[in-house]
Amino acid sequence: MKALNWIVDFLESESIPYFMIGGIAAIAYGAQRELYDIDLTVRQRDIEKIAKFGKDYLTFGPQRYKDHEWDVVGLQLVYQGMKIEFSTDETPRIYSQIKSCWIELVPDFTASCRRNVFEREISVIPMIELIKYKSHLAREVDLEDIALLSKTP
Repeated sequence: MKALNWIVDFLESESIPYFMIGGIAAIAYGAQRELYDIDLTVRQRDIEKIAKFGKDYLTFGPQRYKDHEWDVVGLQLVYQGMKIEFSTDETPRIYSQIKSCWIELVPDFTASCRRNVFEREISVIPMIELIKYKSHLAREVDLEDIALLSKTP
């Protein structure tokens, strides 16, 4: 996958800590489904460097984004038709459907795991954290991912 290789090559060449979340992390843990975008978390201090690198593909940010599910600082790139969405460790929050309130996420870059996906080793959120995150969001795609992950060995 060209978009994945493109962004991971840049992040790793610049020694920028990151971890994948969302669908690509679910796929890395064995869920078999279509990938719609690449979601990842980086440190706030690196977001401007990423924006500068991806300036020709930048479609949003870097700035705060808030809707009914997300309250994050981030940016979006579209590279060869694939959305690459970054959130930062700058007070990220999601709306928890379980608790009916906003909850703060606490990104832990030291806990990320290395997994192979699309013939590439990448850093991903730990599976237990991915399941908690997707459980709180509780969108249809999240519940599907949780069901798929519970069936993987």
